[in-house]
Amino acid sequence: MSMINSEYQPVRQFKAGKGPINALTFSKDMRHLLSGGPLVQFVHSNKIYASLGDDGCVRVWDTKNFSQQQTLYSPKWGQVTTLTWLHWFVWKDSNTEDIFRLNDSVEAQVFDPLNRRLAVASHSGEIKLFDVEDVVLTVVWSSTVEGGAIPQSLVFFGGANQSLLCLALETGEIGNAALSKSGGQLLIDNLSTGAFDVYKFPSSTPASSFDMVSPRRFVKQCQFSEEDHIAVCGSDHGKVYVVNPNDGATTQVLDSAATHDLIQAITVASEEDGHHYIAAGTSSMTPSIFVWEKKPPAKQQTVDEV
Repeated sequence: MSMINSEYQPVRQFKAGKGPINALTFSKDMRHLLSGGPLVQFVHSNKIYASLGDDGCVRVWDTKNFSQQQTLYSPKWGQVTTLTWLHWFVWKDSNTEDIFRLNDSVEAQVFDPLNRRLAVASHSGEIKLFDVEDVVLTVVWSSTVEGGAIPQSLVFFGGANQSLLCLALETGEIGNAALSKSGGQLLIDNLSTGAFDVYKFPSSTPASSFDMVSPRRFVKQCQFSEEDHIAVCGSDHGKVYVVNPNDGATTQVLDSAATHDLIQAITVASEEDGHHYIAAGTSSMTPSIFVWEKKPPAKQQTVDEV
């Protein structure tokens, strides 16, 4: 019995409020944390993903029918650019906290589920590490990125997530970055060339590059998925690229039907039964979210089995 490989197929397209979609993330069907801007908002949800837009709202969508389940908003919020789910909280009332100075917005954050820690970086280059217990953040340490560089991505790595990697925009090169699940590959959106570079981490020399033909030098998110077998990258022309990170070969191009829109927000998710998902948001003033699904390979009977 042989297996037929499947490709990603469109599942849904829907409108998502006003202003560019800056961040997307799928939940893990557990208890979660959602955060953005200089404030932190704790929420609970089930089988959902959330979108953040320039209108200052956080919208929660039910993935069963893609209906809007909830809208989160605070008059204190400005542009919301990043979010993170936490997967183990007992649900309590929501809580907000000021973690940086006024107008020093959050640029990057990452959660360490092994040690229940949250690392957050601000526009000014301040990085704080928190222990998280219920809805309480306790500062473990604080540091500052040297040279006035703006943090773009934070990544925990090492056997027990004992190290924290900060990738910052200093010379105009790094737009976004992702570390593979194995920790062996680092994927970077290179704003200088418009391409995505793959590094054999911790080497500082690119092992390969793949060009998305992006003449406009806007930040584009990237993610590893399918146990690091693919990389998923945004573009400045309405397409999402599925790439083999080992040789840079494009395996599939996902068309959002928004050919002139930026695709800056990307998120991926996988289920234990072999289903894989990609979601992308456009950066127009009337944005859309696109969702694609890749089903497990179908079994094909051979002649002897018929």
